[in-house]
Amino acid sequence: MADPDALALLGGLVLDDGRTWAEAAQPFQLADADAALAPPERGPRRHYWLRPRGASKTTDAAALALALLLTEAPPAPDRTPMRWTPTRPVSSWTPSAGS
Repeated sequence: MADPDALALLGGLVLDDGRTWAEAAQPFQLADADAALAPPERGPRRHYWLRPRGASKTTDAAALALALLLTEAPPAPDRTPMRWTPTRPVSSWTPSAGS
């Protein structure tokens, strides 16, 4: 089973059409997310997606990377925090982020 925090974050991301990732995800996408977000104790995270054109490979990979970075990346106390200046506010990507 995938990390519940990472899965909840992934599922709540809002897509361009206004649906959340969880609302739009097909069964094969849910299975891929479960495998990618599984805890390391379940084995190495090695994935190769054989999806057809238009099957959301890039969007899903970016969303999974974001979910993993926000839920599992260890803090680096000995480093200067990274500054990120988005070209669009995050609230424009996910309306609930602005509330």
